[in-house]
Amino acid sequence: MKQLFLAFATVFLLGSALAEQGPCDAGMPMPPNVDLARPYYAFVNQAKYLTFALPDPGLITNPQRELAAQIQSLDHRAHEQLGPCTPEWTEVLGMLGNAANVGLLANEVGQAEKDYKMAEAAFFGHIEARNRIRYLAGLMLGIVACTILAGGLYLIAKSLSQPFIAPRLLPVLCLFAGMGSLTSVLTRLDQINLKLETDPWLIVFSGGSRPLVAILLSLVVYLILDLKLIDIRLGSPTDANRNSIYFVTSFLCGFSERFATDILTKVMPVFGAGGG
Repeated sequence: MKQLFLAFATVFLLGSALAEQGPCDAGMPMPPNVDLARPYYAFVNQAKYLTFALPDPGLITNPQRELAAQIQSLDHRAHEQLGPCTPEWTEVLGMLGNAANVGLLANEVGQAEKDYKMAEAAFFGHIEARNRIRYLAGLMLGIVACTILAGGLYLIAKSLSQPFIAPRLLPVLCLFAGMGSLTSVLTRLDQINLKLETDPWLIVFSGGSRPLVAILLSLVVYLILDLKLIDIRLGSPTDANRNSIYFVTSFLCGFSERFATDILTKVMPVFGAGGG
């Protein structure tokens, strides 16, 4: 009964929210008897696209043609990527409607271009915010996948008679690499440029690959340091705290891929490989 009550309450709240939202027209309802042959204010049609009037063919200027093409292009992108009736779509469509009315009806192209730039900036801001959430979601999924991978590597190492890495170290190395990857993304999230990315699944995959790459690099760097393939001094660790050094290097592999690639570049001449 409790679950049934919660389900009904959820449906009721969603219905109330939709009822309060009002018509999905971004504040520009379609006039009941609009004459498309005469000038009219921009409105949202039944397909949820912006409809606006163009000046007469003999009066329209090239800046107005360019403005109309830009408004139409951004209108379609907002429809496909933001989705009709969302708050983000409503904000962008409102600005585009203002740009169409000011530039094509009032002939104030300069002001209309400013309105269009504001709509474009809002559009890319919303897209980037959504893409960053997708990137973080992919990162979390990648961490879950890497946790399963770490468990599998532990079982494999435990089954070997002479494992390259001690089984008890494997999960901890993977953990620190994942922590470094997560810390790197969280501290630089506002610097990751995702506003031009249009494929949501590619963004999720890109975020999910970060901890996986970090774990693979951390294991290779561990072997390089443990086998002393190159001469790198990391303080003066004792046997008691030597593993702590590997935990730090694993974290650095996740935090900065450049740390691992620099070590790989130095070890390549040992095997006769170039550093390019």
